Amino acid sequence: MLQEATLKRLEKGLLGAANGLIKIVSRMTAKAPDGNTAILWEIFSRQSNPQGTTYFVGYKPATGEWRCTCPDFQKRGHKTPCKHILLAQVEHQQRVEEAQHG
Repeated sequence: MLQEATLKRLEKGLLGAANGLIKIVSRMTAKAPDGNTAILWEIFSRQSNPQGTTYFVGYKPATGEWRCTCPDFQKRGHKTPCKHILLAQVEHQQRVEEAQHG
């Protein structure tokens, strides 16, 4: 079960996406410096700044590690995922399910 803080971030992220305040701009797969595959998302957000800010989310499937360049992630780290990571996780899960069900 998700923690309350995570649910609040997920809700904020999904509402932001529904209202056009947060959007996934791009997604790509690359090799990380350690040789593992990494999936990278570019996410543009206007929730905290009207001009908008670009954040980058990274995921290494081999290790299960998620990272984000936003201040929330920098402050909390792996304790509670930020809304950008949560949105990338939702998008990633949708892709996995689509691939499994053709």
